[in-house]
Amino acid sequence: MTLRPSSDIERAQLKAAFRKLVRKCGGGECAAEATRVGQPALSRYGSNSNPNDHAPIDVVLDLCLDSDDDSLIRTLCRMVNGAFVSLPKQSLGPTTWTSGILDAVSGTTAAADAICRALNAGEQVTAQEIADQQIIEKLQRAIEALVVLRLYADQVAATAEAAE
Repeated sequence: MTLRPSSDIERAQLKAAFRKLVRKCGGGECAAEATRVGQPALSRYGSNSNPNDHAPIDVVLDLCLDSDDDSLIRTLCRMVNGAFVSLPKQSLGPTTWTSGILDAVSGTTAAADAICRALNAGEQVTAQEIADQQIIEKLQRAIEALVVLRLYADQVAATAEAAE
């Protein structure tokens, strides 16, 4: 037996996320129409009775795209100490840099302001202050805005490389 870095609990959480994804697609029959596998295979992939039978990554991709749901990807990202940030479905245009910078600055300012307000009340930021000041939501908006700027930079760099 090989030692796997993932735990039984993590693999069970992936199966639970997979079951939710199949439900988002309208159930096993509907989900099977979006993938290369049939309903029995989808059932096995989500079943805790089959602990070593997991969905192939291309099947997960098909279901995520079909349902427009990224929750399983977010679950997987959290398991590897990462975060998933959805990217905008717009193309790079002349105003996107300016609006992207404005979004990043305003998002970062709002998050920093909320944290500073919470810190004014004491040395530690409490869970209640995080909820009251919507700190997590503000941080998420700032992160997403910065990722969008990164996307723009990647697109420009890729275009330049392709032209060379």
